[in-house]
Amino acid sequence: MLVSQCVVWSNGNQQAADAGLPDIGPLSSGGMMMANDMATYSRMVLRGAVTALFLFAAFSKLRAPHSFAAYGYPDWFAIVIGAAELAGAIGVWIPKVARLAAFGLILVMIGAAITLVRNDAVRQAVVPLITLFALTRLALEKESQKMDVPGKPLGLD
Repeated sequence: MLVSQCVVWSNGNQQAADAGLPDIGPLSSGGMMMANDMATYSRMVLRGAVTALFLFAAFSKLRAPHSFAAYGYPDWFAIVIGAAELAGAIGVWIPKVARLAAFGLILVMIGAAITLVRNDAVRQAVVPLITLFALTRLALEKESQKMDVPGKPLGLD
């Protein structure tokens, strides 16, 4: 059924109606599903998840900078890292600086993973490493894919 739905979606709404399938709604454009919509939505979800994660992390560091003392860092360093995370969380949504913001957050995650491993918190280092992979995906996006809109072919303005 799934394979036939994909074929039907690619051939338009009339064939979907003939096959007894529902209209695919907002993912359709003139009866045809845009091939780039799912990739666009997944990039937006990834960008949103990264933003939520770093907004939470930034505000927790800015509210309680003394938490870095457990790892041997001064309070001011937590404020610097929190500000960098806040800037990065916002920056991944701005096309001209999205790649730079992602690379900056990658550096923060490398530092976090190293700090956790050096302080025998290896299990906790898994989160920065997973986040590192998500950030790498954002950092390596093609210029034309950075802020595409669902329903619009990539690279066309």
